[in-house]
Amino acid sequence: MQIIQPQNVGNQLSNILGNLNRRAFGKNKIQAAKNDGMAECVICMEEYKETDEIAELKCDQRHYFHSKCLEQWLKRKLECPLCKRQVDLAKK
Repeated sequence: MQIIQPQNVGNQLSNILGNLNRRAFGKNKIQAAKNDGMAECVICMEEYKETDEIAELKCDQRHYFHSKCLEQWLKRKLECPLCKRQVDLAKK
């Protein structure tokens, strides 16, 4: 586990947000059907629309959320909203 010094939090968060895999939800419909109920963002609890931009975390390709929701979440906690794994700062 990597310890983040307070002065480095802003830089690390910028790196994480810049490296998120983002795409339109419409391209992910089949995967959503496989994920049993992942047709809504678990952060805001709103159903995804085809044009919504989603962002995926590296812990599991099935862990995706509205991009804006995930950005706000990561500003508070550097962990996945679903599995609670710490967001890996080294992965791209």
